[in-house]
Amino acid sequence: KLNPFIIKNNLFSFLFEEQIVGYKLEHWQKFERILDYLRSKNIIASVILTIDRQGLFPKENSQIEQHYFQYAAARYGAYSNVMFDLGNEHNEYRKVPEWARAVAHHIQSINPYNNLLSAHAYEKHLYNEPQQDQWVGWQTIQQWHNIKEINQNIIQHREFKRPIINEEYGYESLVIPDLNHRLTEQKTWSILMAGGYFTYGSYCKGDFVTGLNTHGCGKLLADGKISMIHDFLQAIAFETLSPHNELSKTGFALSDLENTIVAYEWESEEINLTLPPGFKVESGQWFDNDNGQWLDIDSNTLHLSMQANNFTLKTPNTNKDWLLVLKSKLGELFSRGP
Repeated sequence: KLNPFIIKNNLFSFLFEEQIVGYKLEHWQKFERILDYLRSKNIIASVILTIDRQGLFPKENSQIEQHYFQYAAARYGAYSNVMFDLGNEHNEYRKVPEWARAVAHHIQSINPYNNLLSAHAYEKHLYNEPQQDQWVGWQTIQQWHNIKEINQNIIQHREFKRPIINEEYGYESLVIPDLNHRLTEQKTWSILMAGGYFTYGSYCKGDFVTGLNTHGCGKLLADGKISMIHDFLQAIAFETLSPHNELSKTGFALSDLENTIVAYEWESEEINLTLPPGFKVESGQWFDNDNGQWLDIDSNTLHLSMQANNFTLKTPNTNKDWLLVLKSKLGELFSRGP
């Protein structure tokens, strides 16, 4: 168990709060070394302050709980790469939404570094009330549904101007059919095509394993594509685009409605789009989700694909999932990959 506390006697769990007599410094110092390493790699850490399934933490709203959050903010708040997640699946062991709001206001009142805050529950967006949730730095959810439901959940909650991260939408497994790598990829793209963000994990031998370590289960396929996805999002200027699924007959679309359309189809023979008014396709490329390669589309093919404001184009290979990038202005094409 990861235990941040010094416990006088752990035999009587019903008296647990009274057994906490201090903080285990080696635990906190080890975590500081982890944060230092992540900072050296320019990685932002979402520090989860409470995971209560281990039965370690003090009672809700107790003085010891308040002191714990104050201590955590004092030790880790100065790190420039730290965000605080107040509680993982806290709806299972704390009163929502009151608890997270109270803890957030407490931390903000004593933490001069103003680290971003969030609280991870299930698929409901609990903290997006404009008057009560200005403390929220990003919206954190977990949703294990089909591809379109995951996409729609994010789109429906974009009005509250905070990034949305689906932290638990599926784990890749080499042995469980419903957790295969292609479905994991498709759910990942469904999140991105809603303008959201994701975290990736794997499932191995009955244990959830966050990150790339699969404990001898073999190399998983989706994890090697995270950097490829990052490069693609940078190439299309992801932050300038918004979801516009109304442009796609069967898939998802991102667009600024003037210069760029990004369309995603899975297991489909063609992409069928309705172009925005005045959008004239001047250039286009396919992005191969398997290897990160860009495939140019010649101007004659683009011309034949347009009928008024309709655009229909067969995918290069129906055994793959494809992204199509269309530009309305002539300019440099994207990189063609490694």
